[in-house]
Amino acid sequence: MNKSTKIERLLPFVLAFLLPGLYFLNSNFFLKHYSLLELIPTWFSSSIFLLVLWYTNEWLSNQNVLFYYLIATFFNIGLGSVFLVIILCIIPKNLEISSWIFLFRVVFTAAVYIAIQQSLKSAKALEKLKSENLSLKTQNYKAELDQLRKQVNPHFLFNCLSTLRTMIRNANPNSEHFLMNLSALYRQILQTHNQDYVSLEKEIKFMDAYIYLMQMRYEDALRVKSDINPKSYQYSIPIFALQILFENCIKHNIVSISKPLAIHIYQKNEVTVTVSNTYQPKQGAINSNGFGLSNLLERYKLMNIDKGLEIDKSERHYKVTLKLL
Repeated sequence: MNKSTKIERLLPFVLAFLLPGLYFLNSNFFLKHYSLLELIPTWFSSSIFLLVLWYTNEWLSNQNVLFYYLIATFFNIGLGSVFLVIILCIIPKNLEISSWIFLFRVVFTAAVYIAIQQSLKSAKALEKLKSENLSLKTQNYKAELDQLRKQVNPHFLFNCLSTLRTMIRNANPNSEHFLMNLSALYRQILQTHNQDYVSLEKEIKFMDAYIYLMQMRYEDALRVKSDINPKSYQYSIPIFALQILFENCIKHNIVSISKPLAIHIYQKNEVTVTVSNTYQPKQGAINSNGFGLSNLLERYKLMNIDKGLEIDKSERHYKVTLKLL
């Protein structure tokens, strides 16, 4: 049970105990010297009535009846009148009381109760709406995350296997290492099926495998430098975040021997990671699903992290900085 629920359950009892005191502990009480013992039966019965009034109005509100406020008004006046008759029978005989004022106060209290209950009901409805909206967003970004996992798709696997075949035919001594990195890459994807974020250390290991495969594919056309402080390995990062940024670098920029792409992964401080690349955008349409960066932004939003992703673009460089968790 959360804190707000406990307060809601305690509220009617607090009001039922305190409100009668506001009526009885007035100037008449002190001027006429009524004893507390004389007022206890009236105070107790008033508290019971207020509890009945609260839970009856709450029940009526939950029925979603037409003309609720009109029905509630007549219902509370009737209930107050019945209580007035009862209270006049047990109230101290020497305590002067105006029936109309007492009834007015009962009706006023009922109106306050209705206002409080409707406010709580509206707050709950709003909270439920926010929760449902958050749930839909979560499902949406999880679906996108699954799609991101699938981005290391058969086409990518085909390219890697083609590269591996060429390496084997040429008796490249790195063939076995290439295969091990490819295996590690797919193992990471399978092992993190239900994870939303991982430690930076695991993400870096995944990135190392991915970078190695890309360097084998593009050779001297791709130059990668990584400067990550091991002290930051204790932090976490949205899963595949660096892979998304690295893939975007290759996808949106020219990668060729005549114009090699330089990518630098580094830290401005202990709680961020920046991926920077030389800005040499491809010309024409690019085959992209377009939800890489937006998925990362949405994930940071759902974790209530402000400015989790920042972009810094200049004529020569394109930088994306991620906050570590």
